[in-house]
Amino acid sequence: MFACPITGASVSGQWTGTSGSTSCTTDATSFCTVQTGPISIPGSVKFTVTAITYNGLDYPPAYNPNDGGDSNGTSITVTF
Repeated sequence: MFACPITGASVSGQWTGTSGSTSCTTDATSFCTVQTGPISIPGSVKFTVTAITYNGLDYPPAYNPNDGGDSNGTSITVTF
């Protein structure tokens, strides 16, 4: 799969195990940041990408690569 940086894509998602921001906009490196609300330690939280849009186009979250090997490309679980 060919991937190139996209600035300004809107990424939406959903938290499991906590609350927090559920959307962000990508920067020049295609990264964006969401933040959790309070979390219980020990415990875990999960963020799942539910939609990505850019210039009116929808991007299926299932197409997300897992370049870092730390997620399935669509969701990531962090355990504390």
